[in-house]
Amino acid sequence: ILLLSNFLLGILLVFIVNYTVTESLEKELIERGRTIAQDIAQYSAPQILDEDKIALKEIVTSSLSSESVEYIIIHDYDLQILTDTYNNQVPIEIAQKKINEETVKPEFINIPTMDLKCYDIIVPVEDGDLGYIRVGMKIDYIENRVASTISFIIYTIIAVTLIGIILTYFLAN
Repeated sequence: ILLLSNFLLGILLVFIVNYTVTESLEKELIERGRTIAQDIAQYSAPQILDEDKIALKEIVTSSLSSESVEYIIIHDYDLQILTDTYNNQVPIEIAQKKINEETVKPEFINIPTMDLKCYDIIVPVEDGDLGYIRVGMKIDYIENRVASTISFIIYTIIAVTLIGIILTYFLAN
């Protein structure tokens, strides 16, 4: 009975943790991407106006410090790419993605050929009059964090179950 109850508890905990941690990390990841994009939008407006691609590249490169960032792309008001983290080799699936100027909400992008899954976060620069900043946030980051949390829970349940079995055995004898 002890094994069965711990097994059922473990399954229940894994489902609860998977759902809550995934949802929480998704919100955190999107908000982090939005913050990065807003910071870039704030500091890049003069460089976008001047079409200073070198300065824009420096801004993009300095913003890549987060392990969860897949890409950063800066568009001008005509939606032409001024700079990117792919060194002008932006995957076609990303480059051709339309920017809906009314609603710039995060969208899921999946490119199986690159094994890439991310949220594409778009922030306008000066309300879109100067351009847009796009930041791709890796979903792998969420999946890895959830997997490590679930592994920890499973190992803890196994350890507690084994301790319970050993204590039961010694107390019974």
